[in-house]
Amino acid sequence: MRDCVITGGIGTGKSTVCKRLRDFGVVVLDADVLAHELLQEHHREVAAIFGETCVEDGVVNRAKLGAVVFTDSQARKSLEALLHPKVHAGLMEAFLTCKAQKKPCVLDIPLYYETQSVYEGFDVAVVYAPKRLQLERLCARNNWDEATALLRIEAQLDSEQKRQWADYVIDNSQDLAHLEKEIAAFCRWLKEENVSG
Repeated sequence: MRDCVITGGIGTGKSTVCKRLRDFGVVVLDADVLAHELLQEHHREVAAIFGETCVEDGVVNRAKLGAVVFTDSQARKSLEALLHPKVHAGLMEAFLTCKAQKKPCVLDIPLYYETQSVYEGFDVAVVYAPKRLQLERLCARNNWDEATALLRIEAQLDSEQKRQWADYVIDNSQDLAHLEKEIAAFCRWLKEENVSG
């Protein structure tokens, strides 16, 4: 079994892929879920850094925080500095537990390349869709206008670049039947002997 990080830009279908991997019995350790938990745990620091309006009655208002960090790159860097070391430590602890229990496992890290994450010995799989499709999916899924969707997409590294750097590409540029074949092929690849570590 390979040690693997799965990543992909917003609107590429990474969540759909991860859901199907769980159906195949793969444990998916989600960096975003862990980040949301840690965000709440550290709500006082969030209020101190980003302002009291981002925390209401001790609860982080993620929509308000998102509006700040997606329009201010310095604010985004501050949030990353607060969360990423904690997320890394939490993911590795959970991953090593899975390995000890011999459970197939992947790390789901949406901003793997953007945050220059370092997971030594891990292969990186990218869920890929072209920008045009990302835009269509985001507008439909979130009821966003094109400008809002584009802002979110362009806050991340371009999907074409991620595809170039990947050890494995899961192509989600077609229909669901095609994606199912891509996921099945990825599962076969994942179960091969880890050649990078």
